[in-house]
Amino acid sequence: CNQLHLNPQNFSLKLFFCNQPKDKIKKTNAYNYILFGEKNRYNSGPSCSNRELWYSLGNRTGSKINCNYLVNEIMRFYWSDEPFFVSDNFQEIHTLSDHHTIASILNTTLFSFMVNLSGRANFGGGLMKIQTYEVSKLLLIEPNSINVDDQILFDISKRPIKSIYEELGFDKTKPIRTQKPNPLPDRKALDDIIFDALGFQPKADPPLAETQEKREEVYAKGTALPLRRLRVYLPKGRLVQTCPPLAEQTE
Repeated sequence: CNQLHLNPQNFSLKLFFCNQPKDKIKKTNAYNYILFGEKNRYNSGPSCSNRELWYSLGNRTGSKINCNYLVNEIMRFYWSDEPFFVSDNFQEIHTLSDHHTIASILNTTLFSFMVNLSGRANFGGGLMKIQTYEVSKLLLIEPNSINVDDQILFDISKRPIKSIYEELGFDKTKPIRTQKPNPLPDRKALDDIIFDALGFQPKADPPLAETQEKREEVYAKGTALPLRRLRVYLPKGRLVQTCPPLAEQTE
């Protein structure tokens, strides 16, 4: 999916979800579908053969927010107003809070920066993995302490997800530290919600240097960390850089 908002109408494949035994659903299309699976020996595969009902996925609850398990540049938190069921390539986010507010917080640059500090790059090409228990320990701002305009989330979620360079307005041919970030308007609007809540709020016009520097530092390091991680080593030890070198070290 190339957008943060998941629309069920955009998916051509559907999940068959049934926990009823066959003798209770005869004369239904679900029954015929199960027979079709048995005719094609789907019930004999290693994933299904040991189940009490080979076609049952168990008692599960879909989630309105799901994030990718393996991370390239950023962890994307996809959201929907309808619960989705996902495979083990994604992690489910279940919350009692308003899911629009939670999705807004999770998709900010600051939270992405925190994810990159917590994950482990132990896959080829710098791909990062972050386990479910690690995601559950990540800190986020108290949802009830901020006022989120849902329209800001809607605006950024309806367009294609762009590279971190494009999102934050960096020229990928130049070192990060030699540039000033110029985030996309909808990206800036979403990030400003958290920046303002944390006190990175300009109190003058033009903005005070200290608060502006804090925001720019989040953007610089939020871009530098994943791009340095994604540098790839070839078998002979020759380094191929997928991003230009930084002008200085980023801890």
